[in-house]
Amino acid sequence: MNIIEGYNIQVKSKDKLILNINEIKIPQGRVFACIGPNGAGKSTLIRVLTFLQNPHKGEIFYNGEKVRQKEIIKIRRKMAVVFQEPLLLNTTVKENILLGLKIRGVDSKTAEKKARFWMEKLKVSHLEKRWARLLSGGEAKRVSIARALALEPEIIFLDEPFANLDEFGKGDLLMELTEILKSTSMTAFFVSHEKKEISVLADRGIILESGKIIKQGSIEEILTLDY
Repeated sequence: MNIIEGYNIQVKSKDKLILNINEIKIPQGRVFACIGPNGAGKSTLIRVLTFLQNPHKGEIFYNGEKVRQKEIIKIRRKMAVVFQEPLLLNTTVKENILLGLKIRGVDSKTAEKKARFWMEKLKVSHLEKRWARLLSGGEAKRVSIARALALEPEIIFLDEPFANLDEFGKGDLLMELTEILKSTSMTAFFVSHEKKEISVLADRGIILESGKIIKQGSIEEILTLDY
């Protein structure tokens, strides 16, 4: 079963084709990687698959059903996105994590419980009263991921979640996130240009180059191809 399928997706910028994908299928309950060099179109693909950007052409299916314009908000509520930049609000860590739950109508007691669980899981509980703009880069990444996971999405999109972290911080977060995704069987779409990260975290994936998929398959198959 595929949670998301996309067909004949095209995105243009000033008449230049920057994304041209004939077919992409993201299996449910798996960690699916998108790897490629800078400028390959990885972030654009995330925006299209999360309905933050309309393609100029193409169709997207969610759980086997074609997504129509009037259904986009409902589908987006089943997703969560962690962008390369954390994009935290100018409030406390705890309030940042609670916000999405409040927007989705979760009662305050349940929201508090979920926020506390994920703060502990991502090891940021001691920062709950800290102003988000005073966090280090690594702390902000962890808070951003906790905020997304607290929503308990059907699929989480992770756009270069380890970018700009030192090797120690990257290694710890990579191991923790791998354990979380495996133990919850949550579907994830993970973007990176680092093969080491892909080999640890993902099951299947694609290589994207100049907006096109040049290879897809198991991670073992993906990693045999240079890009």
